[in-house]
Amino acid sequence: MYKLTNKEFTIKYNMYYKYLLHLAYNYTFDLSDSEDIVQDVFIKFYKCKKPFQSEVHEKNWLARVTINQSIDFIKHKSKIKVISDDYINNLPNSPENEIKNDDLISYVNMLDYGYRTVIILFYYDNHFIKEISNILKISESSVKTRLSRARIKLKELVGRR
Repeated sequence: MYKLTNKEFTIKYNMYYKYLLHLAYNYTFDLSDSEDIVQDVFIKFYKCKKPFQSEVHEKNWLARVTINQSIDFIKHKSKIKVISDDYINNLPNSPENEIKNDDLISYVNMLDYGYRTVIILFYYDNHFIKEISNILKISESSVKTRLSRARIKLKELVGRR
């Protein structure tokens, strides 16, 4: 049985806190809810009795638990933020017809969980496909397929504006 010391836990907490908070925030869009989720994740981490194979394995485990906790939180609290078609239709057009970063984030948030998750992990958190595969516990080809489909859906959403 493996048990973290308080000092080891504090080091891990400081190492991963901001990353996990950012990840949770991409689902909840609320800082206090995200902080609660990350706190729950670290409680699970502290109680976890198995050693991790590596630091990458540990980080992937924390990311996966954070994603699951965030999705469970959203489902439980029914806080899914729906963006109306009126909002999308009234987005300001820039002279170059480019999408503003905030608008793109809005489009990403409209995607289903599976697509949103791979987009966030790949583009916002800069994970490689292999890392995403490990975090989500799906094959690399599934990650590539989800990324491809998510890009198509994003193009459709942007095209509607």
